Amino acid sequence: MNWYDTYPEEMRAFIACIVISGIYRLPEIKDHWGPHRLVKSNISLYMTRERWMSLHRYFRVNNENDICEKNPILTLVKPLLKIP
Repeated sequence: MNWYDTYPEEMRAFIACIVISGIYRLPEIKDHWGPHRLVKSNISLYMTRERWMSLHRYFRVNNENDICEKNPILTLVKPLLKIP
Protein backbone atom coordinates (compact mmCIF):
# COMPACT_ATOMS: atom_id res chain seq x y z
CA MET A 1 0.00 0.00 0.00
CA ASN A 2 1.34 3.37 -0.97
CA TRP A 3 0.48 6.17 1.44
CA TYR A 4 -0.86 9.48 0.25
CA ASP A 5 -2.09 12.38 2.35
CA THR A 6 -5.69 12.53 3.40
CA TYR A 7 -8.09 15.46 3.58
CA PRO A 8 -11.06 16.40 5.81
CA GLU A 9 -13.78 14.96 3.55
CA GLU A 10 -11.99 11.63 3.38
CA MET A 11 -11.60 11.54 7.17
CA ARG A 12 -15.33 12.23 7.57
CA ALA A 13 -16.03 9.33 5.20
CA PHE A 14 -13.62 7.14 7.16
CA ILE A 15 -15.35 7.90 10.47
CA ALA A 16 -18.75 7.36 8.83
CA CYS A 17 -17.53 3.95 7.63
CA ILE A 18 -16.53 3.09 11.20
CA VAL A 19 -20.02 4.04 12.40
CA ILE A 20 -21.68 2.07 9.59
CA SER A 21 -19.54 -0.98 10.31
CA GLY A 22 -20.66 -0.74 13.93
CA ILE A 23 -24.32 -0.68 12.92
CA TYR A 24 -24.05 -3.44 10.30
CA ARG A 25 -21.83 -5.87 12.18
CA LEU A 26 -20.22 -8.53 10.02
CA PRO A 27 -17.79 -11.28 11.06
CA GLU A 28 -14.83 -9.36 9.60
CA ILE A 29 -14.43 -5.76 8.46
CA LYS A 30 -13.32 -6.93 5.00
CA ASP A 31 -16.77 -8.49 4.53
CA HIS A 32 -18.18 -4.99 3.94
CA TRP A 33 -16.33 -4.94 0.60
CA GLY A 34 -16.96 -8.56 -0.42
CA PRO A 35 -18.97 -9.47 -3.52
CA HIS A 36 -21.44 -11.51 -1.48
CA ARG A 37 -22.11 -9.08 1.33
CA LEU A 38 -24.69 -10.26 3.81
CA VAL A 39 -25.71 -6.68 4.56
CA LYS A 40 -25.57 -3.84 2.10
CA SER A 41 -23.63 -1.35 4.17
CA ASN A 42 -22.44 0.51 1.03
CA ILE A 43 -19.06 1.30 2.60
CA SER A 44 -17.44 0.37 -0.71
CA LEU A 45 -19.18 3.35 -2.33
CA TYR A 46 -17.21 5.75 -0.15
CA MET A 47 -13.79 4.15 0.17
CA THR A 48 -11.79 1.21 -1.09
CA ARG A 49 -10.90 -1.52 1.37
CA GLU A 50 -7.19 -0.84 0.89
CA ARG A 51 -7.58 2.86 1.69
CA TRP A 52 -9.78 2.13 4.71
CA MET A 53 -7.22 -0.34 6.04
CA SER A 54 -4.40 2.16 5.52
CA LEU A 55 -6.24 4.93 7.37
CA HIS A 56 -7.31 2.52 10.10
CA ARG A 57 -3.72 1.43 10.60
CA TYR A 58 -2.38 4.95 11.21
CA PHE A 59 -5.36 6.99 12.44
CA ARG A 60 -4.98 8.22 16.05
CA VAL A 61 -6.85 10.98 17.84
CA ASN A 62 -4.96 10.93 21.11
CA ASN A 63 -1.50 11.58 22.42
CA GLU A 64 -0.30 8.36 24.01
CA ASN A 65 1.59 10.39 26.63
CA ASP A 66 -1.66 11.93 27.92
CA ILE A 67 -3.54 8.72 28.75
CA CYS A 68 -5.59 9.12 31.90
CA GLU A 69 -5.06 6.29 34.38
CA LYS A 70 -8.61 6.57 35.80
CA ASN A 71 -10.42 6.23 32.47
CA PRO A 72 -8.11 5.21 29.60
CA ILE A 73 -11.01 4.55 27.19
CA LEU A 74 -12.28 8.14 27.53
CA THR A 75 -8.77 9.39 26.82
CA LEU A 76 -8.83 7.64 23.46
CA VAL A 77 -11.94 9.47 22.21
CA LYS A 78 -11.73 12.76 24.09
CA PRO A 79 -10.08 14.67 21.18
CA LEU A 80 -13.02 13.69 18.94
CA LEU A 81 -15.37 15.56 21.27
CA LYS A 82 -13.64 18.82 20.30
CA ILE A 83 -14.32 18.48 16.56
CA PRO A 84 -16.60 21.33 15.37
